[in-house]
Amino acid sequence: MGRYDEGEKREVGNAYNRLKLFSANCRSAKGKSTELTTMTIDYDVICLTETHVDDTIPSRTIISRDNLVFFRKDRNIYGGGVLVAVNSSIATREIKLQTCESEALFVRLDKCMIICCYYRPHHSDDILNFVESFGKIVEKFPNDQVVLVGDMNFPGFDWRNESIKSGTAYKTLHENFLYFLRENNLTQIVTSSTHVGGNRSEERRVGKECRSRW
Repeated sequence: MGRYDEGEKREVGNAYNRLKLFSANCRSAKGKSTELTTMTIDYDVICLTETHVDDTIPSRTIISRDNLVFFRKDRNIYGGGVLVAVNSSIATREIKLQTCESEALFVRLDKCMIICCYYRPHHSDDILNFVESFGKIVEKFPNDQVVLVGDMNFPGFDWRNESIKSGTAYKTLHENFLYFLRENNLTQIVTSSTHVGGNRSEERRVGKECRSRW
């Protein structure tokens, strides 16, 4: 099996249902169907970043489960890409924005919750496009619970203190993202490292106003 960031398993609750969510940066999903299927067998929502696949690779060769509905935004077989898979018993649809150029998926569950899976490559300057896209979604569905998961590559953040570390490279990008988090009342859920090297590279956030329980 290739190297994985440690997958996060969380329970997401709201007034309508209680979901189990799995998120991981899989560093290429090719040839890992057995591992990914085994790891995610009990989860209702699965979010993967850096899938490294294209449209020649069927979704069910990535996760071999018949009870999933797949949503993907592929880059190519050499890098990037995001995937969201949802239990088929849950009413689900993808929210597409023609103006969204970021590697991000917005998937709405049961008309009450939006899962956003986002991958920002190292040194990418696409954060403003993502922020704009996220804002349009929130404006369209103001009463929905929103869960943001993914690999955003902001090592300069001090997540516990919601601040930017001294000497951080690409400080403006960090500042723009921090402003976005505060503007949308997003709260950090992960409190421990999800990466073997010690970074919280996979951020999971949820709007405070939803009073979610994990």
